[in-house]
Amino acid sequence: MAGKTTTASTSGSTTPSPTSSDTPTVDPVERQAELEARIAQYPDDADAHLELGTIFFNDENDLDGAKSEWETVIQIDPTLAEAWYDLGFYYLYQDPPDYTTAQQMWDKVVELDPTSSLAQTVQTHLNGLLPSSDPPTTPSQVSPTSSETGQ
Repeated sequence: MAGKTTTASTSGSTTPSPTSSDTPTVDPVERQAELEARIAQYPDDADAHLELGTIFFNDENDLDGAKSEWETVIQIDPTLAEAWYDLGFYYLYQDPPDYTTAQQMWDKVVELDPTSSLAQTVQTHLNGLLPSSDPPTTPSQVSPTSSETGQ
């Protein structure tokens, strides 16, 4: 597997972004090629699809590519809360943002794993972002602070 996924947000703010892997920092183009090769060999590798979607979202600004990868994860394993979490961002970054669908995606995270730190982060995002705020302009792969997760 590609690595454990963790939540992410912009440093010093409550601005959210999709999950990211704890893989050491590498060139996104190189990592994308590695993930695509892995998926070619193991098409049902949910972690690889999840991480590739994050690369598309964060580094390639390819929202549709990210959405496709995250939807593939849900087809492989519909109980993987990270994919639902990430899809919420796809809908927030639409022009105009689709807050209703983003909330549905994030409600699914809470349904699947209500006691997780990811669910706590979702609750913070839902309380702070929807529906009055615009989505952040740039996602990041920095872990949330304890004040953001409520811990």
